[in-house]
Formats: sequence, C-alpha cells, structure tokens
Amino acid sequence: MWETVRLGDVANLYQPKTITKKEMTDDGEYPVYGANGVIGNFHSYNHEEPQLVIGCRGSCGEVNVTHGKCWITGNAMVIQPNEAVLKEYLRYFLLQRHITSAVISGTAQPQITRKSLAPIELPLPPLAEQQRIVAKLDAAFAEIDRAIGSAEATRTQVQSLELGAVKATFDKFSEHLEYVQLDTLCTKITDGVHKKPVYQKSGIPFLKINNLTEGNGISFEKTSFISEIDHQEFIKRTHPEKGDILITKDGTIGIVRQIETDREFSIFVSLALVKPTDKKNSNYLTHVLRSAYCQNQLSPSGAALKHIYLKDLRRLIIPISTDAINAEIVGELNEVEEQIRRIKESLNSKTQQLTAVKSAILAQELQPPESEAA
Repeated sequence: MWETVRLGDVANLYQPKTITKKEMTDDGEYPVYGANGVIGNFHSYNHEEPQLVIGCRGSCGEVNVTHGKCWITGNAMVIQPNEAVLKEYLRYFLLQRHITSAVISGTAQPQITRKSLAPIELPLPPLAEQQRIVAKLDAAFAEIDRAIGSAEATRTQVQSLELGAVKATFDKFSEHLEYVQLDTLCTKITDGVHKKPVYQKSGIPFLKINNLTEGNGISFEKTSFISEIDHQEFIKRTHPEKGDILITKDGTIGIVRQIETDREFSIFVSLALVKPTDKKNSNYLTHVLRSAYCQNQLSPSGAALKHIYLKDLRRLIIPISTDAINAEIVGELNEVEEQIRRIKESLNSKTQQLTAVKSAILAQELQPPESEAA
C-alpha cells in the first residue's frame, strides 16, 4: 500500500561543513560537491559513500548523487533516506521542479533550509514498487537523454555548417575582398566604465549584458540608471552613438548589436564599443561580426572562453569591399542566419519537448494509483 510521509520523517537532512575555494587544491584526491555538482578538489573527504544532495544556496533545487569518497559543502543539503526509501526513488521525486521550487526562500540569495525541506509530503509505495518505478524511469530517461544528446550533436554540426556557409559566401566574392584588422575600420574600440556606478531610480540608462541578450536588439526594458553627471564623465572615454556597435565581452561573449537609437546611455565594462570610421559600414560590420567567420575568431570551436580582450577584438580580421559588394554579402549572410535560426529553433523545441516528457513521466509514475489515492 502507498502512504504519504513527510520527507523529514524518512530521511536525515543536514548541511555539512563548508570549505572555501581557497582551501581547495587542483591536485586534491577527492571531488568537492557544491550546490550544483562538482566545484573542485580537496585533500580530504567528509563522506565515504554516495550521497543524495540538493543545492540549498545559489543553485537551489539542483539534485545530484555524489560518487565515492568526496567532500560535500554546506551549499548542498545531504538527504539520507532510511531503509523504507530507495535513494534513487527519492532522487526522481526531487527532480520534480515544482516540488523543490515551492520551498525556496530568499530573493537576493535563494536558499533551501532543512526547516522548509522536512515537511515536503512524499508519496511512498512499498520497496518492491519503488524498485519497479526506478527501473522504468531509468529506462525512459536513458532513452530521452540519448535523444537530447543527438539533438546537441546536431547543434554542433550546425555550427560547422554555418561556418562553412559563411566561408563559402566570402569565397564567392574573394576577388573583390580585402582582409583588414577591425581597428583599421574604426576610430575607437573600447569598453565601458570599469567601476560600478551609483544607481538611481531614474536618469540616464546604464546598459549591461542583459540589455543585449533579451531579444534581438538593444533592450531598455530592464535597465539601471545613473546620474547625468556620471554619464557625462563616462562618455569622455566611451560614448555610444547611433551607428556604433556593441559587443558583449564578459560571460556571455560575442553578442553583437548595432545602436539604432539617438537615446543617450552609458555602458558597463562587460560591453565593448566599436565606432566605425564610416557609419555606412555599420550594418555590414554588424553582420560580419555576428557571422560564424568572426565568432570563430572570438571563441574558437571547443574553447570555453568567458572574456574577450580588447586587443583581440581590435585584431579581428574583417573581409570588406565596395558598398555594392558589401550589400550583396549582407544579403547572403542574412539568408544563412535565417536558415540557421530555423534549425536552432527546431532543435530547441525538440529539447524542450523531450524535457517536458521527462516531467510528464515523473508526474505519472510518482503518484499512487487511483485505487490507492487518498
């Protein structure tokens, strides 16, 4: 018979001792688990057996099972079920995001506490039924993960196809092209202010990475504001103007946006500003910088770069020709971008659908049959 129990009544919940990043060592023998999996290595361990853990600070709700001897930090909650509950059954239960998201508190620093986690109600079948459910979910998830892996492999292939298509476009006009460094086509390539300004409720918009990642253009919806005095000081070095180009250079790198507004604003250090000498080239440069040809220079295939240095940005090799040829190239690059966009949207949709199937299977399997429902 199924029964409903509280998590705290069938599992020991606790946060182990935390160690700092400075205490971790590259040559440490044992992995260190934080809120979202392995975060480093350490010379000692505080757990010998695999443990079920859930992120309780920062990446709240992320569920993992540790492997062998390891150190688990206080950013993860250890959940040790008693003999009535299979660890894998409990892991699948906690993978249901609506279960864990309901117990997350805090906004500036989200957290899950033992107090909030313990009262969670767990539908608990007999051990034999738990084993059957785990085996069924293992098989279903393995099949879904293979399909997701196939979609991700296709995504990698698409990136290669995009680079090939862009290269073919430039090869087509090779007789008319000159290859030059980006800085030879600009009056200035710089970045935004290097210090965090004093924000205000209103004033001059102060743009950061999120203003370039939300939508296809430059978004002023979720923006910070600075004073007119600060803005005037900041634009002495970096003055964004209509026809200039912004590029994200920290964290999410290589997002390119052309400034198409006369609105005054300043930018943070995470954004680079490219000021074309001839604003007639702005549209062309935006497309070329956005293309796989330049993106591959900024972040070579396989590299996990999180920062673009201005010196490297200035050295980008740009193919350029007459206004007429440039216009033809833009037309062909637009076609490539549109084709790649449709393929990526299809892959994203497939991945989302497969993830939704996982959620549906969990919801179906982790509830008692109608004959035993309360």
